[in-house]
Amino acid sequence: MLGLIMVWFLAILLFLAPSIHSQTITETFGSGSNQFQIEFVIIKNENNSPDQNGLGSVSYTYNIGKYEISREQITKANQEANLGITLRDMSMFRPEANDPKKPATGIDWWEAARFVNWLNTSSGHQAAYNFDSNGSFQLWNAIVTGK
Repeated sequence: MLGLIMVWFLAILLFLAPSIHSQTITETFGSGSNQFQIEFVIIKNENNSPDQNGLGSVSYTYNIGKYEISREQITKANQEANLGITLRDMSMFRPEANDPKKPATGIDWWEAARFVNWLNTSSGHQAAYNFDSNGSFQLWNAIVTGK
């Protein structure tokens, strides 16, 4: 019941926020036969205030994917950049789960982070996640980010 209430609440929020729906951009990644597009929603509210704990204020604009990343997009990124992401066979859960147009289930967090980093760096932005030369996750610091 609580889950249903949350779904309705989110639906109402999205309905009441038409600017979220109207501000989208489409970016292209990869090249040749490995080219694919992702539609992003532009998120901005430069003047939002933090909560009572001083958290939650985001003073910059960012983009978030409008739809799930498909198996096909992961495959193309893998072929383009040799990311080492293994799309596991998910047909044991749902027969259609391996459809290239379906969401890329069956990848782990580390693989998703490598994909996101490639999206960022291939379009001239800084990586979102910091991995050292051994592939181990590291926290960002002022020296690395330049801030």
